[in-house]
Amino acid sequence: MPNFKPVVEVQLGGEGCGGGVQRVADVAEVVERVVELQQYAFLRHNMHTKSLAGEEVSVQLCDPTSGCTRYTLHVVDSKELGRRIKFAVFIVPRGREREWLFGSAGGREQLAETAGVLRLLVALVHHSAGAPTTLQGIQDQLSPCVMELAPSRLPPGTKVPFLSVGEELGEVKEVARGHSDLSGTFVVEDLYPPGAPPIRRLVFLGNQAVVQSEARILVDKGKEEKNRKKKKKGRGGGGGGGGGGGGKIDHSFLSCHHHLVMLSGVALAPPTAPVLVVGLGGGALASALHHSFPQVVVAVELDKAMVEVASNWFDFKVDERMKVEVCDGLDYIRRAVEEGSKFGAILFDVDSKDTSVGLSCPPASFLHPSFLQDVSRCLVEEGLLIVNLVCRDPDLRSDVLSDVKSVFPSVLLQDIPQEVNCILHCLQEPFRDTQALKMRFERKVKGQSDKFCESYGKNVNDLIDMIKNVSVL
Repeated sequence: MPNFKPVVEVQLGGEGCGGGVQRVADVAEVVERVVELQQYAFLRHNMHTKSLAGEEVSVQLCDPTSGCTRYTLHVVDSKELGRRIKFAVFIVPRGREREWLFGSAGGREQLAETAGVLRLLVALVHHSAGAPTTLQGIQDQLSPCVMELAPSRLPPGTKVPFLSVGEELGEVKEVARGHSDLSGTFVVEDLYPPGAPPIRRLVFLGNQAVVQSEARILVDKGKEEKNRKKKKKGRGGGGGGGGGGGGKIDHSFLSCHHHLVMLSGVALAPPTAPVLVVGLGGGALASALHHSFPQVVVAVELDKAMVEVASNWFDFKVDERMKVEVCDGLDYIRRAVEEGSKFGAILFDVDSKDTSVGLSCPPASFLHPSFLQDVSRCLVEEGLLIVNLVCRDPDLRSDVLSDVKSVFPSVLLQDIPQEVNCILHCLQEPFRDTQALKMRFERKVKGQSDKFCESYGKNVNDLIDMIKNVSVL
């Protein structure tokens, strides 16, 4: 029939694990699905026939309708074959995915060892419409799937134990959803982890493995107690915290360790010159700088949608000390050179959209020597550049560090424990005595940490711990 588009439907796998009949766009997508199924079958064969101890293997289970990831299952095999429990699943409570124990390979190995399991599947629960809200609901949804990933020679009728921390999964409430032309669909959600303060976070549905921004919500103690009693009387379940999208953001708290280290570096900057932050996201770093230092902070963000998200949902406020510019960071700095604008510190906290290279943050153009020269021209004499560097390619990382050193003679490098990030503090002043440079850095950071103690009655961001292993390149 002319102009008739055929309806193509496919069923791959059983009904129990999301393998029901699905409508696809065209035959090419059918081929793509079949190839994915073949790759999964090959992985299952390997998992049934040999141990994967020492390897990092994960499987994503997707919603058959939307294609969004429901769960990420990290497979952790032990080298100790005599462990009593042969196979188990550990469900990570919502809001705790980034903790070292659950979010790193080393942490998951320790978790499997503590649980005494030969093969442990560590299940991370992603944002998904209609997702179960209880541990039992998660278990019911995963049960048909996990046996496909079990080790060989399990006795017939084996019941797989499902483990977690406590009896609550934690509550998640979606407070906003939108679309960015640059990064795709995103959601803002409030998480109420069991026994922990509530969290607001920004997640792009195209890459749910990465939380773009995260902040702690300040809770009214009276309201929290009232809600807790209400939950006890009612259905139980869920986390403990406020409701809806309410709650102010705690700008004295930074959940990301690399942001803490970047914040500490600003202690080296002159106290009067403005600070430039390239990359806003949810505004956590910019707001913390505004909250912690007296300088004017200028935030530059390419994506207008992110500025709106930061303002509407992360309590990001523009005032006489906080400015925001919606433009390309490269263009902004080149224009600043032409206009003679100067900054005490320039921070790069911007990700790269080019996934073909091993440099995830910042984009390669930000680290080109000619552009770094422009950055240097925008700094006052005692100013510094602070870079959030994420580079998985060791050769490329070496080249990047060499380029940075060609422009900035003194560079302090801080690897972030349990993260792939490292932070570069790049100074224009040459220091022959590297030990003196480290001592100066530690002294400045300690002074800033002491100010936090005075302001908040406690050291909410323990900056001293963050810089213990700093090295001079």
